[in-house]
Amino acid sequence: MFLQSLDYNIEKELVNGQIAETACYIYHCLRINKELLKCLRKVDYPQKEGIDTQGWDALKYATAVLIMCTDEPSSGPCQLFSEEEQKINGGKGKHNELIKDNFMIAYKQAVDVNQTKVEKLKELDALVKAAQERSGRAGKLQEEPDESESIAKKRKKVEA
Repeated sequence: MFLQSLDYNIEKELVNGQIAETACYIYHCLRINKELLKCLRKVDYPQKEGIDTQGWDALKYATAVLIMCTDEPSSGPCQLFSEEEQKINGGKGKHNELIKDNFMIAYKQAVDVNQTKVEKLKELDALVKAAQERSGRAGKLQEEPDESESIAKKRKKVEA
């Protein structure tokens, strides 16, 4: 069951239309992310710089390529990176022959899909919790008490 793959411990009879619809949104976001990533990997710039992109989602990959293909100073999105950031900044502007307008379409789509997925995960948390409370079987949705950590954990798990 898809909800279980997102670490939701909910009985089948508690899954209502809203929960199913929200889970479908998340599923479609993950599928779009996967397809975007497949397209973005054809660019291959991060790998040419020796950056290990294993486990990256479309947003992280698109952000790395954006940094590498522009001379603009990197800002907010760079918080996605750890030690790879130095390699990404080292490649800054090296690959500016990429058609930026076309790439920006893919980048914006990756951002939009990621935002939708995060919003829907929060919505799903609330819907599952409400369903469990209505049934009198309110339990922990996740193992972690911090909502932001649980969403991050789910995002990482479903992206892997």
